[in-house]
This record gives sequence, C-alpha cells and structure tokens, in this order.
Amino acid sequence: MGRALEDIAGACAYVQRQRERRTVTIEAPATFAMYWLLPRVNRYRAQNPRTDVWVSTRMTGQPPNFSAHDLVVTRGEAAVTSSRLSERALLFREDLAVLTSPKLLARKPLAKAADVKSHHLIESMTRPQEWAAWLKHVGITDAFVAGGHRFDHLFVAIQAVKDGLGSVVAPQNVLREAIASHDLASPFPELNFPGECYFCYGAATSVDPATQKFRDWLVQEARSQAKAPRATQRIGECPRPAKSSSRRSR
Repeated sequence: MGRALEDIAGACAYVQRQRERRTVTIEAPATFAMYWLLPRVNRYRAQNPRTDVWVSTRMTGQPPNFSAHDLVVTRGEAAVTSSRLSERALLFREDLAVLTSPKLLARKPLAKAADVKSHHLIESMTRPQEWAAWLKHVGITDAFVAGGHRFDHLFVAIQAVKDGLGSVVAPQNVLREAIASHDLASPFPELNFPGECYFCYGAATSVDPATQKFRDWLVQEARSQAKAPRATQRIGECPRPAKSSSRRSR
C-alpha cells in the first residue's frame, strides 16, 4: 500500500512538472532557421529549461503558417490576412556580402573585389540577382563568369560554398556564427549592401508570458549583433538603408 501511494504521489508530481513546462512554436525561413535561429534556440533552452522551443522551417514561396505557430519570422513584410496577429517586431536587415570558404581562399586569394572573377560564382534560384547587385555595387561592370553553379535554395548554395566549390553573395549577419567558426569566410565585409528585413510576428492576438519572454529575448539577440537603431525608428519598422559610398574595384 505504501509503495502504491508513493507511485501515485510521483505521478502527480510528474504531471505538475509537465504543467509547469511550456512549449513555444516558431516558424522561420529555412536558411535563417538553420544558421541564425537554431544556435540561439539551443542557448535559450539551456537558460530556460522549463521552456521547449520547437522550430519549423518554411521554404521560399510557401506562405507563413500563422495558425499553427506561436511566432512566425518572415523575410520582408508579410501579407497579413489573419486578425489573430499581435504586434510585429523588427529583428534586423540583411547585410549582403561575398562569402566563400577558407580553403578556397587558400587556393585562390581575394586581394581585391575584382578577384572574385577567379572564383566560380554560386547563386540560388530564390535569390537570382544577388551577384549582379554586388558587382554593380562595387563597380565591376566587365565580369566574365567562367562557370558557376545555381541551386534551388540558399542553404544548398551555402553548403556548396563550404565545400569549396565557389563563392556566394549572402547575408553575412545571418551567417555570422558560420563565419566565426571558420566554416565560411567574408573576404570583403565592408563591401556590403542591404537586403530585406526580418520580422517576428506573434501569431495570436494575446501573447502568453512564455512566448513573450522568448520573443523579447530573440529581439534582444538580434539587436545585440546589429548597430544601434536610430532614435526615430519604431520597433516594428524596417530601417532605411544608409547611403554608402561603395569602394570601386582597382
């Protein structure tokens, strides 16, 4: 009888612990989720062991699924059709630059911007104009691409770059951790131009405390890696690109 009572008490304690746990679900674009979100989710879970964070990925062209998640991250402003959404929060704007692999740089160094013509130029079908935009930005008008690769999605293109197959134009702030771990290299970090902004939407009219805490933490993580926003910028407003004087290739 005593053992049975202990088992019942243990089961009740387990149920109570489970009630104290909270699962936050978040959907995000695949490359953003793989390279920016998931490493931070692991850190958040370590700091908040009673909160589980489940991540779902969305491919380019798929509409955000606001009905099935607590939070939804979008690249660019979402065409909001649901009345359930709470206020959106700006995460950051893409910082687009050339990314390559350290082992390719060892074989074919990039001393100046025009040297990228010695690399295979890798791109994705979801971002077909990034190379043209970067070359124009740095003043290279006579680029001749002696071969290259085009993949269906950016995260596939990034893997090809890691494997030393060529270089890509991609958001270096999304891929900062891969650069820090030397899986990727940014040879010209200052030869950059702005891309789209990422926003985080609360997919319910009222956000519960666990979701609010995680969203606030996510916004702070994004702000900590970016330059301080202008004082006139609203929390959900995408900052206007700063005018930059691109350094011409010599």
